Amino acid sequence: FRIAERGVGICNVTGGVINISNEMEIAREKTDGVHSYGELNVEDGTINVGTYMRVGKYGDAVINISGGIINIDQYMMFCDQPDSNGELNISGGTINVYGTSGSAIRISRKGTAKVHMTGGQLNVYNREFVFCQYAGAFGELIMDGGQIYIDRYITVGDYDYATWTMNGGTILIDEALRVGRPDTIADGAGYFEFNGG
Repeated sequence: FRIAERGVGICNVTGGVINISNEMEIAREKTDGVHSYGELNVEDGTINVGTYMRVGKYGDAVINISGGIINIDQYMMFCDQPDSNGELNISGGTINVYGTSGSAIRISRKGTAKVHMTGGQLNVYNREFVFCQYAGAFGELIMDGGQIYIDRYITVGDYDYATWTMNGGTILIDEALRVGRPDTIADGAGYFEFNGG
């Protein structure tokens, strides 16, 4: 299931159930240097993704969820390639990532990804939540409300710079919150600012 493989694509979900047996990709390609643009807006209903969701491979992708449920079996990856851009805005609803393969959520693999959460729930099971998986990536999370649950650990700045600003809401982590990850290959740099919640 692809939204904007090339060009511009917008998908609005206001009810019902969408079952996707394999992957879901938003803004997959670029043509002659021009990024594709894909947008997914979920107000109600359920999306079941059988493998993984990729948000911005070579293009620019936005997900807005204000209600409903998104279930992802394997992982959710933002910004697969260096010049890609991804954005996730959660004001309501629920995203469940079950992490049956790979890091459950990668907020920027190589590009630039931003998450803004004012409500709703983001649940990560079985695997880790990683910001900036490779050098050159940038990831940002601004949390003003809602709830994040992680049953493993979260790394803010795995191989490059990432920020998490928490102004409200709730985070529940079963194992650990790691801010920055010094490594023999690259030095991840993380910044976590807690203002409330």
